[in-house]
Amino acid sequence: MFALFSYIRYFFLGPGLELLLSYKLFYESPSAAVAARNYVKEVLSLGQGAFLASITAYTILPVLALRSALNGKRSNFRFWTYCLLSAAYAVQTRQKWPIVAVILMYLSVYVISRYGISNIRKLPLGRIAAVLVVGALILVIGTYHFNFGLSWSDSFISGIGRVFVVPCTAEAAYFYVFPDIFQFRGLSNSFNIDLMSKWSRSTSDVTIYDVADISLGSPSSVNASFLAVGWSGAGYLGVVLVSLILLGLLWAADTFVCKLPVRDRLLVLALSIPSLGRLVSSSLFGFISSNAILVPLLLWLLSIPIVIIRDRKNVEANYERGKSL
Repeated sequence: MFALFSYIRYFFLGPGLELLLSYKLFYESPSAAVAARNYVKEVLSLGQGAFLASITAYTILPVLALRSALNGKRSNFRFWTYCLLSAAYAVQTRQKWPIVAVILMYLSVYVISRYGISNIRKLPLGRIAAVLVVGALILVIGTYHFNFGLSWSDSFISGIGRVFVVPCTAEAAYFYVFPDIFQFRGLSNSFNIDLMSKWSRSTSDVTIYDVADISLGSPSSVNASFLAVGWSGAGYLGVVLVSLILLGLLWAADTFVCKLPVRDRLLVLALSIPSLGRLVSSSLFGFISSNAILVPLLLWLLSIPIVIIRDRKNVEANYERGKSL
């Protein structure tokens, strides 16, 4: 019901469907590709349901798909339907990582649930990992060539720079502008930072675009790690606060995951793939809401009624057995 409500609200009562249908895979120049991305920022505003739809796309639907995958081949149709619905949201964002994350997440869940741990362990996992890393790098370079219309040489430089240089530069921008240019945003703002002022509930808060404008002199987005966002909130105190909360949440999630069988642990990790890119390029709130903590919590909540029902049946069975004796 949550998934249905959020998708209807965003795609049919909001701008989601229009953004999806107007998406283009190939652009003739970088300026055209950037303009298409900026159009998303112009269309979106508070109250349209984009955040709830993202929770559905990256968390609710993958959990439902996991359930379908574990039910056997008869649920293949439902599994790939959930995959397409998640991909639809990722595509309309017009960002690279959401699309890659959805593909990797669903493929990982499908392989682990279908082939099992024993068969996966027989594979040359080291070689597969090397191929995946090289393949991901080629995919990034190819994206700049086809999607942004760059030459292969410029795409190579842009791809390498995006992976190895941009995260460090974005991080440094926050330490440059806070607190010498902008005052610290407040301890309560250490957990998140808005992309644009029209998305912010506080007209006085500093946004990612404000940081980019001051540090780089260009109207772009500088999205850095949760540590940089914590610094922008309250300096060292903000960094310590978000770090302690993150470690506590990870400990709680790890405690739950370690109690699961090996296959189920891998499935939880597969569902957490969207969070990998968010830890180095988003706030603590963005990291939590992109499955790293949300999926273990949701699975734990769903397991409570299952355990209660199972225990109740065991108690009733033992009671009836005792009566017969």
